[in-house]
Amino acid sequence: MNKRNFRTQMARLVRSVRNDIRPEYRANEDDTVPGIQLTVGANRKGWSYQTGDNSFTGGAYGYAAWAVVSVYSRSDSFELADSIISQLEEQGAFDKEQQS
Repeated sequence: MNKRNFRTQMARLVRSVRNDIRPEYRANEDDTVPGIQLTVGANRKGWSYQTGDNSFTGGAYGYAAWAVVSVYSRSDSFELADSIISQLEEQGAFDKEQQS
């Protein structure tokens, strides 16, 4: 998995999720503004995602490394993509040669 391409894919995913936000959605229980929780699961070969709390049954949970971010209407897609990558890197989802 090429990290540069993955970053672009994650930014697109964040934009897509951002477009799905409805007034009644909340990324977290304590939120007062609409948002969606996004979980991305990944390993060296691929990735999947889910939104909301799926009680460990969504597509992301098939992967050992997970990243969780909160998406809001004003979220910067590349900032959240970088946060996703950082969380996954901490868990070893990328090989050294896949870093660029």
